[in-house]
Amino acid sequence: MADTQSTIFRYNLVPPQGDLYAEMNRSWWYSQTLSPIEQLRIRQDLQAIDFFAQQLQEVEHLIAQLSMDEKWIDAMACVMQLPGVALVSDMTVLSAVGDIQRFPTSKKLSGYAGLGTRIRASGKITKQGRSELRQILIEVAWAAVQNSTIWRQRYQKIAQRRGTQRAIVAIAPKILVTIWHVWQKHELYRDTTVEAIQRKYTRWAYTHRLARSHGYTAKQFTQFMCKRLM
Repeated sequence: MADTQSTIFRYNLVPPQGDLYAEMNRSWWYSQTLSPIEQLRIRQDLQAIDFFAQQLQEVEHLIAQLSMDEKWIDAMACVMQLPGVALVSDMTVLSAVGDIQRFPTSKKLSGYAGLGTRIRASGKITKQGRSELRQILIEVAWAAVQNSTIWRQRYQKIAQRRGTQRAIVAIAPKILVTIWHVWQKHELYRDTTVEAIQRKYTRWAYTHRLARSHGYTAKQFTQFMCKRLM
């Protein structure tokens, strides 16, 4: 938060390690010798952080529950395979795209997202198409290049020639094309392993106790999702 950060600089405070606003660091904030006004500002900032964190948790819980709806579950299982894709990014893509059958080719889907060839060449994000889809694909692209050797190599190859920003903008539509293939054709993502897919499904199972709320153990949930996909 801006107020608490400015307080640190103004009073030349030495902050604790880790997340400044984590529960473990609250005692540090309250132990500082500050004016009543500064103490009030800090207290209100921390209360605001807690309030928005609770709201965010409620939203993520609802998204987790919706991911198990029959409308989404098969597509979720398909797209979840990809590196860089997690629960929220998966549901964001699905809700932005809607019915994948509307897009007979991956090129049609890229055009819908506003990630055509011209955009990739310029390295700039267009204002045309679905903005939330483009934004989440950029986030997925960064996560993919950090967690997947194959996507990192593709990114680095482009970055050497065109720079980091253009490289990540070029990676995003490639990921969208891959999403189209696994979702449209309901097939396995070829650059992963069954074990990697199972790990992602298990994380999905534990999100907001999703498996338990639907009567599964995490292992049963993972097996159930693998059967739907494979």
